[in-house]
Amino acid sequence: LLRPSKDEFDALEDFGSEGWNWESPCPHPFSSQFEKTHSSGLSANDAKKYPALPESDLHGTDGGGRAHLEIFPGFWTELHRILFDTAEALGIPRNLEPVHGNTAGTSTCFPSIDPRTSSRSHIATAYFEPNQARKNLLVLPNAQVLRVSVL
Repeated sequence: LLRPSKDEFDALEDFGSEGWNWESPCPHPFSSQFEKTHSSGLSANDAKKYPALPESDLHGTDGGGRAHLEIFPGFWTELHRILFDTAEALGIPRNLEPVHGNTAGTSTCFPSIDPRTSSRSHIATAYFEPNQARKNLLVLPNAQVLRVSVL
C-alpha cells in the first residue's frame, strides 16, 4: 500500500479539511490491509540494494478483506537492482520505506497478487463483491461526490 507523503496529507488540512493531516488519517489506511508477510527473503544487505526493508509498525493487519496483500515479489532479478543503481547514479535515492512520510526516491512496492489464487486482490474483490447484494448499498457509476458525512 502506498500512501501520500506527509506534505500531501498536511496540505489537506491547509486547504480547509480540519483534522485531515499526517497525524490524524494515517491509521485509516491500515484498515484496508489484511495480511502481512514482510520478509523479502533477502539478506539485510540485499534488502538495502532492492529497497525492501519495511517498518512493521507502519503496516496494518486488521483490515476487513484482502485488499492489500503485503507480500514481496517471489523473485529478485539483476535488472531490478540495475534499475535502482541507475536511478541512484542520477541522484534519485533508494527509499527503504516510503510509508514513513517521505515518498521521494525508488522503492520496492508490495504487489497486490494473492499468491494462493494468483489473482489480483483489490478493493472491489475485498469489499464490494461480498456486499453488492445488500439492500442498503447504492452504487452510482460516474457520480460526483460533493460531501461525505460520517455518522
